[in-house]
Amino acid sequence: MDGRHREHKYQEYIQRIKNAKDDVTARLSAKGEDSTIENILEDLRTRGDRSEIMTIQVILVVLTVLVNLTSMIVHGLGLWQLISLALIIFIVLYRKKVRDGVQLVSDRFQSMQDITGTGPSKTDKINYALSGLQLKKTRWSWTRNMYTFFFPLIMLNALLFLNTDFSIGQWILLTIIAYVAGGYFWNRFFTEEVEDLEFTEEELSEIEQ
Repeated sequence: MDGRHREHKYQEYIQRIKNAKDDVTARLSAKGEDSTIENILEDLRTRGDRSEIMTIQVILVVLTVLVNLTSMIVHGLGLWQLISLALIIFIVLYRKKVRDGVQLVSDRFQSMQDITGTGPSKTDKINYALSGLQLKKTRWSWTRNMYTFFFPLIMLNALLFLNTDFSIGQWILLTIIAYVAGGYFWNRFFTEEVEDLEFTEEELSEIEQ
């Protein structure tokens, strides 16, 4: 009887130790997750890539305008001037997409401010961070797409200053080369920023689960 009693007490002791370990592990894990979320939020607040993206876009716009104006002066009006119109439409769509993203970030931030007592929950912080990451990814991915599509067209237009006697077959070949080379280059140029944001999104999604 005493043996069974001692065995029972021993098992209770072991269970208490296990529960204590699990509790400490859970608290350390939660603390680590909170620290990760706060670091991501701090990075979103301090990482000033908005001006960098704006500068990159302005360079393309200025280059497009200069090449198109020069082409118009030298060769007169033509289909190449449609590049500027297409770029304007692209920028309008881009700005609308960004405005929607900014509004979502603002709404998520406001929802955190409406929390009283214990402050915003982990889910609120994650949703706010995800909206900020999505906004940044939109800026970078649309800028990459802008260069991938328009930069080859600008280079092809500039070729007119060198030679206007290309055959249709040569133009098709040059267009294919321009887009294959340009697509590869600009994807590599912007890939680090986009992949970094996607990795952070996955990290937050894992914490949220």
